[in-house]
Amino acid sequence: MKSILEIFVVLPLELDNILDVAAKLAHIAEGKLDTYCKLTPIVDKAISPLDYLSYSLLGMSKADVVVFTKDWRSSKECSLLHAIAMAYELFIMELDENVFETTELKACPFCGGKATIEQLAGDKWIAECGNCCCKSQVQGAADDAAAAWNRRVSDQQ
Repeated sequence: MKSILEIFVVLPLELDNILDVAAKLAHIAEGKLDTYCKLTPIVDKAISPLDYLSYSLLGMSKADVVVFTKDWRSSKECSLLHAIAMAYELFIMELDENVFETTELKACPFCGGKATIEQLAGDKWIAECGNCCCKSQVQGAADDAAAAWNRRVSDQQ
C-alpha cells in the first residue's frame, strides 16, 4: 500500500495556469515516489494577498513538502512564505522552468543503486545513492547536481 504525501504548492497570485502546474507536479511526483500525492494549491485568484498568506500558512503547516514554483521570487507573498518555510525548517522544493524536463539519474557507479537529488540548506544540492550513500559534490542547483552525478570518466574520452 502506498503512503500519502501532502504537497502544498506556493504559486504567485498572477499565475494563469495553476491547475496545469498542479497536475504536472502530481504526475512527476507519482512517477518518482512510491506514494500518492495530495496537492493543495490555492486556486482562487480573487482573494486578497493577506487572505492568500493566511490560507498558505495553514496549508504549509499541514504539508509534508512545500513546493515553490519558478516565479516565486517575483511575488512579495511567496517571498514571505519562503522565508517562513525556511525559518521553520519545512521541507522545501523549488522548481525552475525546466522542472517538467526532469533529468534521469544514472545508476550509482559503485553499486548500481538508484540515485536521488536532495536539497541541503538553501541553494545547495547533491545527488546521492540510496544504497551505498555515495554522493556527488555539492552544487548550486538541482540540475547541476544531476549533471555532476551523471558525469563519468568514460564520457570524457
